[in-house]
Amino acid sequence: MNANEEPAEAIGQLIAQVYAIHEAVIAESGGLEGLRDAAMLHAAVARPFATFAGDDLYADDFEKAAALFHSLIKSHPFMDGTKRTAFLSALYLLENRGHAIPNRLPKAEVIRFCLAVAEENMRLAAGEPITPQSIPAIANWFRQLLLTKPVQGIC
Repeated sequence: MNANEEPAEAIGQLIAQVYAIHEAVIAESGGLEGLRDAAMLHAAVARPFATFAGDDLYADDFEKAAALFHSLIKSHPFMDGTKRTAFLSALYLLENRGHAIPNRLPKAEVIRFCLAVAEENMRLAAGEPITPQSIPAIANWFRQLLLTKPVQGIC
């Protein structure tokens, strides 16, 4: 999935890759296998490629990765492993577009951030007021994460 591919082709390839990432996550770390909602998976994967009046809604690779991450977590298309899949899928998108991914990432920080984004769903469902994570804020988090020096805890 390169930046110059047609969106439909890129979306189809990314759906297949996200599903493969999900299968690997479940095989490696456990959980329920399977897709909960195929339409939600398609919508989540299509979001980074959305346009309005011919302009990309997500201007750069980090915003595209943030949109993918956010949409996968919010739509919860898998039976289990959605947060892990969302994070690794965002990294895949970035790496596939030429961004170097560090070999070691701060595991505790990654877990905390993924849980914070997912927690918005539960708090919203409970009727609690929330300040949702914006796509630019998530994109900035990924930018900073890729600048991280290796630390204890491998993700």
